[in-house]
Amino acid sequence: MILPYHQEKNLIIYCGDCRDILPELNIMDLLLTDPPQGITENSNRRLHAYKNPEKSKGRIGWSGFTEATNYGDTTWDFKPMDLKAWELCRSKTNNQIVWGYNHLQLVLGKAPSILVWDKKCKNNWFDTFSDCEFAYCSKVMPDRLYRQLWMGALREGRKVKREHPTQKPIELMLWCLSFFPDVATVVDPYMGIGTTLLACKEINKPCFGIEAVEKYCEIAANRCRQSVMELNL
Repeated sequence: MILPYHQEKNLIIYCGDCRDILPELNIMDLLLTDPPQGITENSNRRLHAYKNPEKSKGRIGWSGFTEATNYGDTTWDFKPMDLKAWELCRSKTNNQIVWGYNHLQLVLGKAPSILVWDKKCKNNWFDTFSDCEFAYCSKVMPDRLYRQLWMGALREGRKVKREHPTQKPIELMLWCLSFFPDVATVVDPYMGIGTTLLACKEINKPCFGIEAVEKYCEIAANRCRQSVMELNL
Protein backbone atom coordinates (compact mmCIF):
# COMPACT_ATOMS: atom_id res chain seq x y z
CA MET A 1 0.00 0.00 0.00
CA ILE A 2 1.34 3.41 -1.04
CA LEU A 3 0.97 6.09 1.63
CA PRO A 4 -0.09 9.63 0.59
CA TYR A 5 2.44 12.43 0.81
CA HIS A 6 -0.37 14.88 1.62
CA GLN A 7 -4.09 14.38 2.12
CA GLU A 8 -7.09 16.57 2.84
CA LYS A 9 -10.76 16.51 1.94
CA ASN A 10 -11.20 15.27 -1.66
CA LEU A 11 -7.49 15.66 -2.39
CA ILE A 12 -4.53 13.27 -2.20
CA ILE A 13 -0.90 13.76 -3.28
CA TYR A 14 1.45 10.84 -3.87
CA CYS A 15 5.22 11.24 -4.20
CA GLY A 16 6.73 8.72 -6.60
CA ASP A 17 6.75 7.41 -10.15
CA CYS A 18 3.25 7.32 -11.63
CA ARG A 19 4.06 3.99 -13.26
CA ASP A 20 4.34 2.51 -9.77
CA ILE A 21 1.43 4.37 -8.18
CA LEU A 22 -1.27 4.37 -10.88
CA PRO A 23 -1.72 0.57 -10.80
CA GLU A 24 -2.61 0.88 -7.09
CA LEU A 25 -5.44 3.37 -7.75
CA ASN A 26 -9.02 2.79 -8.83
CA ILE A 27 -10.28 3.79 -12.27
CA MET A 28 -10.66 7.58 -12.49
CA ASP A 29 -13.13 9.57 -14.58
CA LEU A 30 -10.65 12.08 -16.02
CA LEU A 31 -6.90 12.33 -16.60
CA LEU A 32 -5.83 16.00 -16.73
CA THR A 33 -2.08 16.42 -16.96
CA ASP A 34 0.93 18.16 -18.50
CA PRO A 35 3.60 15.45 -18.77
CA PRO A 36 7.30 15.83 -19.65
CA GLN A 37 7.70 16.38 -23.39
CA GLY A 38 11.44 16.15 -23.96
CA ILE A 39 11.93 19.86 -24.64
CA THR A 40 13.25 23.02 -23.05
CA GLU A 41 11.69 26.44 -23.24
CA ASN A 42 14.37 27.71 -25.62
CA SER A 43 13.37 25.98 -28.85
CA ASN A 44 16.61 27.02 -30.59
CA ARG A 45 18.58 24.73 -28.26
CA ARG A 46 16.29 21.71 -28.07
CA LEU A 47 18.40 19.59 -30.42
CA HIS A 48 21.51 20.30 -28.35
CA ALA A 49 19.59 19.31 -25.23
CA TYR A 50 18.55 16.00 -26.76
CA LYS A 51 22.08 15.11 -27.83
CA ASN A 52 24.05 16.62 -24.95
CA PRO A 53 21.91 16.66 -21.81
CA GLU A 54 24.89 16.78 -19.44
CA LYS A 55 26.50 19.71 -21.23
CA SER A 56 23.17 21.51 -21.40
CA LYS A 57 22.51 21.58 -17.67
CA GLY A 58 21.99 25.10 -16.38
CA ARG A 59 22.37 26.68 -19.82
CA ILE A 60 19.22 25.91 -21.77
CA GLY A 61 15.74 27.26 -21.53
CA TRP A 62 14.22 27.88 -18.13
CA SER A 63 16.87 25.88 -16.29
CA GLY A 64 19.34 28.70 -16.85
CA PHE A 65 17.23 31.13 -14.81
CA THR A 66 18.15 31.93 -11.21
CA GLU A 67 14.80 30.72 -9.85
CA ALA A 68 15.24 27.28 -11.40
CA THR A 69 18.87 27.07 -10.38
CA ASN A 70 17.86 27.69 -6.79
CA TYR A 71 15.67 24.62 -6.98
CA GLY A 72 18.49 22.59 -8.55
CA ASP A 73 16.19 21.52 -11.39
CA THR A 74 18.20 21.18 -14.59
CA THR A 75 16.88 17.95 -16.13
CA TRP A 76 13.14 18.45 -15.66
CA ASP A 77 12.07 17.62 -19.19
CA PHE A 78 14.63 15.33 -20.82
CA LYS A 79 12.49 12.19 -20.43
CA PRO A 80 9.12 12.58 -22.15
CA MET A 81 6.11 10.41 -21.41
CA ASP A 82 6.45 7.21 -23.41
CA LEU A 83 3.91 4.83 -24.91
CA LYS A 84 3.99 2.46 -21.94
CA ALA A 85 3.13 5.28 -19.53
CA TRP A 86 0.39 6.55 -21.85
CA GLU A 87 -1.18 3.11 -22.11
CA LEU A 88 -1.16 2.86 -18.32
CA CYS A 89 -2.81 6.28 -18.00
CA ARG A 90 -5.55 5.33 -20.46
CA SER A 91 -6.16 2.02 -18.70
CA LYS A 92 -6.84 3.87 -15.44
CA THR A 93 -9.02 6.70 -16.78
CA ASN A 94 -12.19 7.04 -18.81
CA ASN A 95 -11.37 10.45 -20.33
CA GLN A 96 -8.12 12.26 -20.96
CA ILE A 97 -6.73 15.76 -21.53
CA VAL A 98 -2.96 15.79 -22.06
CA TRP A 99 -1.00 18.98 -22.72
CA GLY A 100 2.01 18.89 -25.03
CA TYR A 101 0.18 17.17 -27.87
CA ASN A 102 2.37 18.70 -30.57
CA HIS A 103 5.46 17.12 -28.96
CA LEU A 104 3.81 13.83 -27.95
CA GLN A 105 1.63 13.17 -30.99
CA LEU A 106 3.44 9.95 -31.92
CA VAL A 107 2.83 8.65 -28.40
CA LEU A 108 -0.74 9.88 -27.94
CA GLY A 109 -2.03 9.10 -31.43
CA LYS A 110 -4.80 10.92 -33.28
CA ALA A 111 -6.76 13.22 -30.98
CA PRO A 112 -10.59 13.17 -31.10
CA SER A 113 -10.31 16.93 -30.49
CA ILE A 114 -7.57 19.45 -29.73
CA LEU A 115 -7.49 22.18 -27.11
CA VAL A 116 -5.35 25.24 -27.83
CA TRP A 117 -4.03 27.74 -25.32
CA ASP A 118 -3.08 31.12 -26.83
CA LYS A 119 -0.42 32.40 -24.39
CA LYS A 120 0.43 35.67 -26.15
CA CYS A 121 -2.97 36.97 -27.22
CA LYS A 122 -1.25 39.08 -29.87
CA ASN A 123 -0.16 38.69 -33.48
CA ASN A 124 3.47 39.01 -34.63
CA TRP A 125 5.02 38.71 -31.17
CA PHE A 126 8.08 36.68 -32.09
CA ASP A 127 10.54 35.43 -29.49
CA THR A 128 11.98 32.07 -28.39
CA PHE A 129 8.75 31.04 -26.64
CA SER A 130 5.86 29.30 -28.38
CA ASP A 131 2.76 31.37 -29.13
CA CYS A 132 0.48 28.61 -27.91
CA GLU A 133 0.23 25.11 -26.47
CA PHE A 134 -1.85 22.14 -27.61
CA ALA A 135 -3.64 19.43 -25.67
CA TYR A 136 -4.98 16.03 -26.68
CA CYS A 137 -8.64 15.72 -25.67
CA SER A 138 -10.49 12.40 -25.73
CA LYS A 139 -13.91 14.04 -26.11
CA VAL A 140 -15.32 14.15 -29.63
CA MET A 141 -16.14 17.80 -30.18
CA PRO A 142 -14.91 20.81 -32.21
CA ASP A 143 -11.39 22.00 -31.42
CA ARG A 144 -11.45 24.77 -28.81
CA LEU A 145 -9.25 27.81 -28.10
CA TYR A 146 -8.52 29.48 -24.76
CA ARG A 147 -6.82 32.87 -24.49
CA GLN A 148 -4.85 33.98 -21.46
CA LEU A 149 -1.62 35.98 -21.50
CA TRP A 150 1.13 34.00 -19.74
CA MET A 151 4.57 35.06 -20.94
CA GLY A 152 7.27 35.55 -18.33
CA ALA A 153 6.32 38.45 -16.09
CA LEU A 154 3.39 39.32 -18.37
CA ARG A 155 0.47 37.32 -17.00
CA GLU A 156 -3.25 37.76 -16.76
CA GLY A 157 -5.36 36.20 -14.04
CA ARG A 158 -4.42 35.36 -10.48
CA LYS A 159 -1.13 36.49 -9.05
CA VAL A 160 0.88 33.35 -8.31
CA LYS A 161 4.60 32.76 -7.92
CA ARG A 162 6.25 30.80 -10.68
CA GLU A 163 7.76 27.71 -9.08
CA HIS A 164 7.86 25.15 -11.90
CA PRO A 165 9.25 25.30 -15.46
CA THR A 166 5.92 24.39 -17.11
CA GLN A 167 3.56 25.93 -14.58
CA LYS A 168 0.11 26.71 -15.94
CA PRO A 169 -2.63 29.06 -14.72
CA ILE A 170 -5.45 27.71 -12.58
CA GLU A 171 -7.93 29.34 -14.98
CA LEU A 172 -6.65 27.12 -17.81
CA MET A 173 -7.23 23.95 -15.81
CA LEU A 174 -10.71 25.13 -14.81
CA TRP A 175 -11.42 25.63 -18.51
CA CYS A 176 -10.26 22.06 -19.22
CA LEU A 177 -12.49 20.70 -16.47
CA SER A 178 -15.49 22.52 -17.96
CA PHE A 179 -15.53 20.07 -20.89
CA PHE A 180 -16.20 17.19 -18.49
CA PRO A 181 -18.69 18.66 -15.98
CA ASP A 182 -20.05 15.29 -14.89
CA VAL A 183 -16.77 13.57 -13.94
CA ALA A 184 -16.53 12.59 -10.29
CA THR A 185 -12.78 11.90 -9.95
CA VAL A 186 -9.68 13.43 -11.56
CA VAL A 187 -6.06 12.29 -11.59
CA ASP A 188 -2.89 14.14 -12.61
CA PRO A 189 0.01 11.65 -12.76
CA TYR A 190 2.53 14.41 -13.65
CA MET A 191 1.30 16.86 -11.05
CA GLY A 192 4.17 19.34 -10.88
CA ILE A 193 3.21 21.90 -8.24
CA GLY A 194 -0.46 20.93 -8.18
CA THR A 195 -2.35 23.36 -10.43
CA THR A 196 -4.79 20.64 -11.48
CA LEU A 197 -5.46 19.85 -7.82
CA LEU A 198 -6.14 23.49 -7.01
CA ALA A 199 -8.62 23.76 -9.88
CA CYS A 200 -10.41 20.61 -8.72
CA LYS A 201 -10.44 21.82 -5.13
CA GLU A 202 -12.11 25.03 -6.24
CA ILE A 203 -15.04 23.17 -7.81
CA ASN A 204 -15.15 20.39 -5.20
CA LYS A 205 -14.02 17.52 -7.42
CA PRO A 206 -11.92 14.77 -5.81
CA CYS A 207 -8.44 14.78 -7.33
CA PHE A 208 -5.35 12.58 -7.02
CA GLY A 209 -1.94 14.01 -7.88
CA ILE A 210 1.29 12.10 -8.47
CA GLU A 211 4.73 13.71 -8.69
CA ALA A 212 8.16 12.09 -8.73
CA VAL A 213 10.08 15.11 -7.43
CA GLU A 214 9.59 15.61 -3.70
CA LYS A 215 10.27 19.36 -3.70
CA TYR A 216 7.37 19.84 -6.10
CA CYS A 217 5.15 17.65 -3.92
CA GLU A 218 5.92 19.93 -1.00
CA ILE A 219 5.16 23.07 -3.02
CA ALA A 220 1.90 21.49 -4.20
CA ALA A 221 0.93 20.53 -0.65
CA ASN A 222 1.61 24.07 0.58
CA ARG A 223 -0.38 25.57 -2.29
CA CYS A 224 -3.33 23.34 -1.45
CA ARG A 225 -3.14 24.31 2.22
CA GLN A 226 -3.11 27.98 1.28
CA SER A 227 -5.53 27.79 -1.64
CA VAL A 228 -8.14 30.05 -0.03
CA MET A 229 -5.54 32.77 0.40
CA GLU A 230 -4.34 32.24 -3.17
CA LEU A 231 -7.84 32.65 -4.59
CA ASN A 232 -8.30 35.94 -2.73
CA LEU A 233 -5.19 37.61 -4.10
